[in-house]
Amino acid sequence: MSEVENSSLAELTAVEYLTNFSRIVDEAARLIDVLVNAYVDGNDVNKLYERFREVKTKAEETRTIVMEYLVKSSEVMRYSRSYIEVVYDFEKIIQHLDGVAYRIVLLKDNNVQLDRELVSTIRVMTNIIRKQRDSLEHALSMLTTAPRKILSDLNEIVKLEEEADDLFRRVTFQVYSKLANNLTGLMVLKDIIEYLEDVCDDFRSIGEEVRYLALVRGV
Repeated sequence: MSEVENSSLAELTAVEYLTNFSRIVDEAARLIDVLVNAYVDGNDVNKLYERFREVKTKAEETRTIVMEYLVKSSEVMRYSRSYIEVVYDFEKIIQHLDGVAYRIVLLKDNNVQLDRELVSTIRVMTNIIRKQRDSLEHALSMLTTAPRKILSDLNEIVKLEEEADDLFRRVTFQVYSKLANNLTGLMVLKDIIEYLEDVCDDFRSIGEEVRYLALVRGV
């Protein structure tokens, strides 16, 4: 097999690994929604957090497998550094979502009640995250075969990040005004919103790496 063929096969495998990793991220984001619903309904969130930790462990195991593959393939695979950066960003996303999940548990344990508007904001931000992930998976699915067609998906990721950034700025004032007399609730909810905004930033970073990989293919 020629060097070019080896490189192409390595990249196809890398993209498949990244797609699978993104699906684990989606599973984690869905669990955040489940945790929020359980918190609102007054149900047990600790067992759900245990489920989230299992997903986090799966993500960590996947990260190790993918990194080992990328390192071993770096000599034959062009632009392996960009693929590695995507893995790092996926890892950060999982860490940030874990921060969100744990703080939902803290809200419940400290009997902090959020009004409907603040809960709705969390749901809106998790929905933005899942839309970003969906656009990313679609882009990855065509990266090696039709890179010209993925730019709209990558632009959508940027647009969604800008929406999240705007929402973050607006909701920060609401958090301070509505929880001014509840320092614990204020600090915890502020962390949740910041972590969710960080996840949107991380997806934008991943999108830019994928954009670079598309551009070097001659888009």
